[in-house]
Amino acid sequence: MRGSRIIVVCVAAAWPAAIPACKDKPPGGEWVVQVEKDDVRIAKAKDEAKRRWPEFVAAFQAREPNTAYAVKAPLTSPSGKVEHMWLQVTELSETTVSGILDNVPQGDFPMKHGDPVTVPLADVEDWIIGKGAGNIVGAFSIPALREAEQERGGN
Repeated sequence: MRGSRIIVVCVAAAWPAAIPACKDKPPGGEWVVQVEKDDVRIAKAKDEAKRRWPEFVAAFQAREPNTAYAVKAPLTSPSGKVEHMWLQVTELSETTVSGILDNVPQGDFPMKHGDPVTVPLADVEDWIIGKGAGNIVGAFSIPALREAEQERGGN
């Protein structure tokens, strides 16, 4: 698909119960949706996530038990393939976000699910705070990706 990219929608363990769209994730697999690089819905979702970033920072700084905090960012494989994956956040700085990779990369990535990853703060394109089924804040890209998937004849 010319000009497309792969975006991994659902994180591995923490989110299927919290995000209804993630319930359809194949067992043992990732739910992957391809969208055009210039998809307007994704751009709007990124803008909203960036606009509301201070909300995530405040919540992470006041972490509550039994609450998951994750961000989505693009990661590039040695061959240049880009996948947009989720990290369970463990640390925030003024310039970076560190966490545990919560996806199984689909390409030739040297990292695997559960590996520590640090990304530049500027690369964060979505975030989510989850306290259980239906009790989430963020995940701005999920509806846009779900819509893109349905347009292509997916679930």
